[in-house]
Amino acid sequence: TLRSAVCEVKESGELLTIAHDVQQLSVSFDEFRGSSEFPQLRSDVQQLFSTTSDLRELTASCHERILSFSSMQDDVEYQKMKVPQLAKKVDEWCKSTDDNIIGLREEVVALFNGLEALRSFGCSRYELAELRRKLDDVKNPQQAGGGPAMAPLDAEKFRKQVVRFDNALSFWKKKDTTQVERTPSEGETGGEST
Repeated sequence: TLRSAVCEVKESGELLTIAHDVQQLSVSFDEFRGSSEFPQLRSDVQQLFSTTSDLRELTASCHERILSFSSMQDDVEYQKMKVPQLAKKVDEWCKSTDDNIIGLREEVVALFNGLEALRSFGCSRYELAELRRKLDDVKNPQQAGGGPAMAPLDAEKFRKQVVRFDNALSFWKKKDTTQVERTPSEGETGGEST
């Protein structure tokens, strides 16, 4: 039984040895507490706990960054999928811009041609009609009543002026016709035509 076991321990003398060892351990601990190493050990233990706490916070922060990095990877993959579409839209916009620039250049050239023609003419509509009549007379002197023929140099000058002016007018009329064709119909706009 337990009582007999305790009696055997007492009789064997091991109990005295254990009590002596415990007393010696207590004395050694008291001596250690009084030594200069104990405060340093306490400071090291506190530093260890602080480091452990910082390590936990750092681990949590790293986990959040890993999740954020995964989200960034998903965003990058999505942007990669959108890049071809954006490139196609940019290419279409560039082509449209080139077409607009070409059309603008044609309009500018026609405008300067028309202005040059007007500057070289400096005449009214009636004077222009008279100029064309003279040109017809030069081309067909028999139909003009057999009058004196214009000098070839003057006839060529008249012809160039009329051709240049007619080219400018025909281009402007063509642009006006194109704009009218591009105007939305009543069914497309939903409004009333004027």
